[in-house]
Amino acid sequence: MVDYGLLTTIRDVLANDEGIEKAGLASSIHFTLPVKTKFPLILLDIDEIWEDSEAGFNEAQARINFRITIMSHMSTIRESLEIGSYVEKAINGTSMKLSNTHLANLRKTGNVIDLPLIQNPRSVQQFYQAVVWQKVWDNYG
Repeated sequence: MVDYGLLTTIRDVLANDEGIEKAGLASSIHFTLPVKTKFPLILLDIDEIWEDSEAGFNEAQARINFRITIMSHMSTIRESLEIGSYVEKAINGTSMKLSNTHLANLRKTGNVIDLPLIQNPRSVQQFYQAVVWQKVWDNYG
């Protein structure tokens, strides 16, 4: 399952990022909204998956559109924007090895900043696209 492998790899990369660790969010990265929500938090969610079942080695096998939502209860959006910048620095434009035969290239495709009423969480959503390749690894890869 390339989709779950992608989200798991992204979660691991973010949890080990210096900025995310400094903000104390390494354990606040989730795939679904937890029952006992503790803000700030980061949610990873898949929007769309396009797959080519006939692709061979060293060819693009899938495009996965996913979003990363940063939520905060602070009175300003500054905290969410700062965490969003850490997330973007950690994964935008990177290549990630997902398994023995898969590689994903990630790029950011958009942003949405949500400023709801005072009692609701503030959020920043970052949209990304991952192109997943089935790759034959040599002895150096």
